Amino acid sequence: MANVDNVDAHKHNGIRTYSGAEATNVILGQNGFDILVGANDSTGKEYIAGETGTDTSDIFYKPDTRFWVALKAIHGDDVSVTAFSLQGDHLSIDGTYTGSSANSTNNIDLQDQDIVNGAFTKVRICDGVDYILAYRG
Repeated sequence: MANVDNVDAHKHNGIRTYSGAEATNVILGQNGFDILVGANDSTGKEYIAGETGTDTSDIFYKPDTRFWVALKAIHGDDVSVTAFSLQGDHLSIDGTYTGSSANSTNNIDLQDQDIVNGAFTKVRICDGVDYILAYRG
């Protein structure tokens, strides 16, 4: 028999009692996710949602994904990233997206477990073997 003294005291009475944060966590990820992995060099890797093409050494197509609604750093180190947003204010230092890792001064560094919400169709992990958990929209 299980030891009931160690059971978490927090109990739910159904979806109508979820807090706002819990409801968001229930919804987020219901469409699936992609794990985006950076390259082990300075060129980085770019991932493009909703388009087909031939994968190359630094560009990878995700035709089964319309866009990503959140990006989460999951590697443990800072993840240098830039992303193209459907809203037009791209994830970068100055709000522009070049699709190249050459402009490393424009990249955003996400710390482990940082999450950014938006509607992103292109994501470039700029260097290193870093990981992004990209939630499908």
